[in-house]
Amino acid sequence: MLEQGRLGTRQLATLTFMMVIGDMMLIYPSVITSYAKQNAWICALIGIPLGMVLMAMFLKLGNMHPGKNLVQIARKYLGFWPGTVFSIIYLFYFLVGTSTHSREIGDFMTSQIFQFTPIRIIILMFVITLGWGIYNGLEAIGRTSELLLPIVIIFILVLSFCLLPKVEISHLKPFIDTDVVSLAQGVLVSVTYPVGEAIPILMILPYTARQAHRTRDVIAAAGLGNLMLAMLVTISLLVLGAFLTQHKYLCIVYFISKDQYRRFL
Repeated sequence: MLEQGRLGTRQLATLTFMMVIGDMMLIYPSVITSYAKQNAWICALIGIPLGMVLMAMFLKLGNMHPGKNLVQIARKYLGFWPGTVFSIIYLFYFLVGTSTHSREIGDFMTSQIFQFTPIRIIILMFVITLGWGIYNGLEAIGRTSELLLPIVIIFILVLSFCLLPKVEISHLKPFIDTDVVSLAQGVLVSVTYPVGEAIPILMILPYTARQAHRTRDVIAAAGLGNLMLAMLVTISLLVLGAFLTQHKYLCIVYFISKDQYRRFL
């Protein structure tokens, strides 16, 4: 797959943005609000520069070892067998992450759009799409991300704009009423969830053309992705409040399942 083409700086930045956004649009507001409550938007904003620092560390590690991916770097520093075990753990993490994301998409699609379609069919469709992208190579995946980028950004902006009439500032009160430990946990989530899960970038970095401003563009893409997530967290809190934002996914599944049961009867 990887030998069929190379990524440009713009494609790498676009893929980074998509990795940061990813499934976080579905679970990020709920997860961070479960810790920081109505102050989750503050944690999300703090996480933007911290996430950019974390992405800069990833890129620094990759730039220190040009032409080497995460597995090769691990073997260099840890030795062949310890590095291999470490790499297998990461590869298993990538596998679990892929299966988790597929299930999240299936749950979302069957609860919001295709309510009477079996979830196995939805997941199978996405897995076939992923397989087709892998078969066509990394360059095809990068170009696809360029096509999807404006759609994702427009979707988030339109969603936020259309919800403005429903905004209630009182949902953010009382300010700074959460304990320090919960705020720290919220900040940690705002960094590790969106940007920490983008570590697969170290697997594709060796197959990226070393063009000017590559590091700057990728860090900016990570910051923009985190900013979009912070916007979603803020608008969710302003419209739904802390309680519904924390439990919104479970509430949606419950009410839709209840409605389907009534239709069945």
